[in-house]
Amino acid sequence: MPDAAPPPQALAEAGDRLTALARQLEAVSPRTCDIFFQHRLEGRTYAEIAAGLGITVSPVEKHIARAALALADANPPSPARPTRCPLLGGSVSPPRPVPIDASCNK
Repeated sequence: MPDAAPPPQALAEAGDRLTALARQLEAVSPRTCDIFFQHRLEGRTYAEIAAGLGITVSPVEKHIARAALALADANPPSPARPTRCPLLGGSVSPPRPVPIDASCNK
């Protein structure tokens, strides 16, 4: 049976990425980090987090967006994982044409 363990190089690269991600999360407030982990690791919904903290859903959305932006800065797109977002240097395909139903013009 072949060894299922990743090669040492892949482990080292993954460790480097985790270190960079942890460093980026240090840039956000502890509350933002806590809310982000409640959602991403514990699987809590925005409404559940908001109720637990006694706040509305809107600040929860903002905290999670802040954390996601910090993490995106630590993990820029690469050729192996390109972005479609034009703001991050990617390109978006033009929308597909929608066939017009002749009955719409009646």
